[in-house]
Amino acid sequence: MDFRAPVHEPRGAFYLMQDVRPFLGKRFRDRPLRDDRELAEALLDSALVATVPGSAFAAPGFIRLSYATSRENLQKAVARMGAFLNELA
Repeated sequence: MDFRAPVHEPRGAFYLMQDVRPFLGKRFRDRPLRDDRELAEALLDSALVATVPGSAFAAPGFIRLSYATSRENLQKAVARMGAFLNELA
């Protein structure tokens, strides 16, 4: 599955909002991912990647990611997110 989606360059903060709407309505193993909150919880539980549901910022269907860490940690997180997203059915 190609999980790339457009990302807009942040202007002044170390967060970005990622559109996850293409993944909503899918399942991770036996777990339904009906909204951004459920997807964020599943990412934390299964991929050990912490995100914040966009609905907390009036942006349902998005997740907020922080990139205030090392490049190495970011690469690991992206790899884990990719593996998680590739398991969605």
